[in-house]
Amino acid sequence: MAEEKEYILSKEEKAALNRISRITGHLRKVQSMVEDNRDCSEVLIQLSACKSAVNGLERVMLRNYIREYVYEDRKSTRLNSSHNVP
Repeated sequence: MAEEKEYILSKEEKAALNRISRITGHLRKVQSMVEDNRDCSEVLIQLSACKSAVNGLERVMLRNYIREYVYEDRKSTRLNSSHNVP
């Protein structure tokens, strides 16, 4: 039987998963509050927390995308173009 290798999460992946867990928790709380017929203002506060957590996840994902694709692509383009200089 083949041995499974343990996958180690990067710092960015851990940050994204942490934020996803936070979002999930906030949404569960909103669902519970609506089911319990809680005051609308309390639900709105919890929804604001959801929005903040989603915005945080978006920042983490965008920062990672820029680092991986935009920055690295520009870096490799500069390296490739410097090799073509006569």
